[in-house]
Amino acid sequence: MTGGVQLFSCPRCRRGEFRSLPGQDGKAFCPWCGDAVSTVGSAPSSLPFSTEPTSLVELAERMAAAAPDPGSEAGLRARLEDSERRREQAETELRREQDKKQEIKKAVQQELGRLEAELTETKARLRKKDEDHASALDDLARLKDAREKDWAAEWKGIQNSLETSERARRDLESQLREVQPALDAARKDAEGLKSTLGTAQIEKSDLHAKLAAAEARLREQKDRLQKAGAGHAKEVEELRAKTAHLESELGKRDQRIRELGMLVKTLGERLNDLADRRR
Repeated sequence: MTGGVQLFSCPRCRRGEFRSLPGQDGKAFCPWCGDAVSTVGSAPSSLPFSTEPTSLVELAERMAAAAPDPGSEAGLRARLEDSERRREQAETELRREQDKKQEIKKAVQQELGRLEAELTETKARLRKKDEDHASALDDLARLKDAREKDWAAEWKGIQNSLETSERARRDLESQLREVQPALDAARKDAEGLKSTLGTAQIEKSDLHAKLAAAEARLREQKDRLQKAGAGHAKEVEELRAKTAHLESELGKRDQRIRELGMLVKTLGERLNDLADRRR
C-alpha cells in the first residue's frame, strides 16, 4: 500500500473528487457524506507534510487535518444540498402521489358516468314498461266496455224474444179457454150432432197443433237462451284468462322493478365505497 495522497470520488453524493490519505484498506472517508470510498488515482505531492507517515498517530493526525470540518462552510453546504436533494425527492414523490390520485379520480368519474348512464337507461326502460302497461289496461277497459255493450244488447234481444213467446203462449191459453165451453157443449150434443162433434174435434186438433207449435217455439226460445248463456260464460272465462295473464305480467314487472331497485342500491354502495377510497 502506498502512503501518498490520492484522489477519491464518492459514488453516493457525487460531490466530486477530493484528496486524502488512504487507510489500511486503501479507502478514505468522504468529507460530505462520510462513506468509505475507493481511490480513483494519485494526487500531486504538493502537501506541506511528508507522504510517508512515521506512525499511525501521525497518519491519523494528517487525515484529521486533511478532512474538512463538519461545521465549516463546506459541511454546511453539503448538508444544505443534501436537504435540497431530499426536498426534491419529496416533491417528486408528492407529484407521483398527486398523479395517482388524479388517475383514481378520473377512474371514479368514468365509473360514475357509466353508472349514471346505466341508471338513465334503466329509468327509460321502466317508463316504457309503465306506458305499455297503461296502454294494455286502456285496451282491456275498452274491450270490456264493448263486450258488456254487446252482452247487454244480446240479453235485451233474448228478453224481447221471451216476452214475445210468453205473450203468444198466453194468447193460445186464452183461445183454449174460449174454445173449451164449445167443446163441452159439443160433447153434450155428441149423440145427436155427430157432424158437429167431428167439426169440434177438427177444431180441437187444430188448437192442439197450434198449442204444440207454440210450446215448440217456447222450447226453441229457451234453448236459444241457454246457448246464449253458455256463450256468455265462455267469454267471461276468456276475459278472466286474459286478466290473469295481465296480472302475471304486472307481477313480472314489479319483480323487475324490485331487481332494478336492488341494482340501484348496489350501485350506490359501490359509489360510496369509491368515495371512501378517494378520501
